[in-house]
Amino acid sequence: MYIKKEKVNTARTRAKKQEAQNKHQLLNKEVKKCCRKDKREYVNDLATEAEFTAYKGDIKTLYNITKTLSKRKTAKSKPVKDKDGKFLTNLNEQMERWNEYFINVLNRPEPDQPVRVEPAGVPSETGETISQPEKIKTQEAGRGWIYLKNSPK
Repeated sequence: MYIKKEKVNTARTRAKKQEAQNKHQLLNKEVKKCCRKDKREYVNDLATEAEFTAYKGDIKTLYNITKTLSKRKTAKSKPVKDKDGKFLTNLNEQMERWNEYFINVLNRPEPDQPVRVEPAGVPSETGETISQPEKIKTQEAGRGWIYLKNSPK
């Protein structure tokens, strides 16, 4: 028997409303209990299948089952756009666009003036002296890590 939430809300008397509410709560508990049981069985079945595939040596299936059990989601690739901003749906078009992108990025001409990186402690052109950073002790690093971990985001 299933009691809808509407029936609880539309009951005419307090007694009927309370009775419908109690039935709804009992059935809701039962549904949640069944869901937990089904999930437990599902995970146990996956674990048994993983053991069997490991015994068989089927690494691909074992990897997929492990990924499912760990609940980690793989990053999906984002859609690729052409230079005009239109989405490319064909795989060959997407690969061609990636090729074009990397050709443009990697085949740039060298800069006219090379970048100069001065070592620490040497005065720069502006006259400022860049000092080397102090060495951090392990305890300080640990305290900093704990502070960052516990700080509100």
